[in-house]
Amino acid sequence: MDQNRAKTLSGEGVWSIPRVGTGESKRKSRLNRFSKRKFRSRTLCSGLGPYMELPASTREPVPVHSDLIYDVGMHNGDDTAYYLTQGFRVLGIEADPELANACRRRFAAAVESGRLTILNVGVAGENGIGTFWICETNSVWNSFYRPVASKNGSAHHSIEIQTQRFDDILRRFGIPIYLKIDIEGYDPLCLEALRRTPLPNFISAEDQGIDEKLGLPAILVLLQDIGYRYFKAVSQSDFAPLFRWNPQWLARGLKSAASGRLRIPAVSRVAKYMTFKNTLARRNGGYRFPVGSSGPWGDGIPGRWVTFEEACRFYNSGRTNHFPKTGVAESYSSLWYDWHAKVS
Repeated sequence: MDQNRAKTLSGEGVWSIPRVGTGESKRKSRLNRFSKRKFRSRTLCSGLGPYMELPASTREPVPVHSDLIYDVGMHNGDDTAYYLTQGFRVLGIEADPELANACRRRFAAAVESGRLTILNVGVAGENGIGTFWICETNSVWNSFYRPVASKNGSAHHSIEIQTQRFDDILRRFGIPIYLKIDIEGYDPLCLEALRRTPLPNFISAEDQGIDEKLGLPAILVLLQDIGYRYFKAVSQSDFAPLFRWNPQWLARGLKSAASGRLRIPAVSRVAKYMTFKNTLARRNGGYRFPVGSSGPWGDGIPGRWVTFEEACRFYNSGRTNHFPKTGVAESYSSLWYDWHAKVS
């Protein structure tokens, strides 16, 4: 996904901030001014059509289901598998027909019992038929955006699929307790639909970097704007939250003492118990999250929930520390996080 894909347009009464400059004092000053002004953003993704331009309206009386989770971008079903083990009903949405059929086979019992419903549609701005790009080397990059499917020169091809507006899906199935979104660039489309409905208690969406006009994380700004107030940024490489008390050197030390060069039999058991990997498993009923899945959600994520202002500061600090160490160009795709949020 390109950093410029999500663009925040200024409407009447919007307070626009220039791109965050260097220096912590400048970031704090602009963030403070941002938080004191009335803010209303409308995120428009190129190619999504007029649906994104609809004005915000009063929320519709859509039923809320505390036993339901949405898995939008179901992929191979690893996230759905976890939600089912938790006892929730799941609505899985997957655009790729082959992946959707594979999930139907994998979860045949859950589908038969009615605990799992799979929609083989692509979430888009209009109901109908759309061109969807299949990455032949990495199905994670399947997308309505050809540049995503062809990333790194990957072989890819197009197919025609059924498309559906996300607000229509919400009206049909109701509001879940948790909404997981990971659809390669179309995440803002789902978030915008929530302006018109009750909000899920918990939500997650893939980070899409810094909004150039605001100098703030684009997805975080949109989550705050539609009504979410507390946030966590979770690494998709190891499911560790960006906002945590223990520094990296301590995490590395524990890992080494548990199974690396610093391993001592008498200390190893204690260190292994304290590693983040095992802490995460204990917090989630012993569940081990597969690499590539979205991982835990809600209060299953270690660490405290932070405010919008704190999240912006932590995120900017994380970017500042990340890019000089990696030696790569500043691209959010190398800083792989999901934003999690809750209403209260």
